[in-house]
Amino acid sequence: MAQLLDRPPLRLAPPAAAAELAALVDVLLPGDGLFPPAASVGVQWYLAERLRAAQGEAGLGRLQAALAGAGGPLTGLAPATRISVVERLAEHEPALFADLREASYLGYYQAPAVHAAIRALGHRYRASPQPDGYLLPPFDPARDAPRVRRGHYRATAEIRPHA
Repeated sequence: MAQLLDRPPLRLAPPAAAAELAALVDVLLPGDGLFPPAASVGVQWYLAERLRAAQGEAGLGRLQAALAGAGGPLTGLAPATRISVVERLAEHEPALFADLREASYLGYYQAPAVHAAIRALGHRYRASPQPDGYLLPPFDPARDAPRVRRGHYRATAEIRPHA
């Protein structure tokens, strides 16, 4: 968690826009006694990076405009009012909201503090399947071979260098 909190202030936008992203992710993932609020683990960074990658530099401005159209900005509003604004955003901009929700969830569940909370519930949770991998049954060509043939397969022994 510290590595995300120690980052410099969000530079993709003015401080007000960074605060707006933090407020938004905290509405989506507010945390509780065990799980941290999304902004405390840096989810707003992940969301900003995803917005920028998907929509370019104008993406954050579009989000701010959509939030304003739904009754925002969120900063300065009471928690219940923030929820209402985000609900209106989801209703009026379903595709945008779906992207925001997905990016926020992906960013949140990558955070080490969230992994620790999941483990505290008694789950055996690995942040990634490697290096140990997940337990899987052995490969069975009858079961695991692709059903739709694409491309070509050559056994390793058939590979020859070009002449």
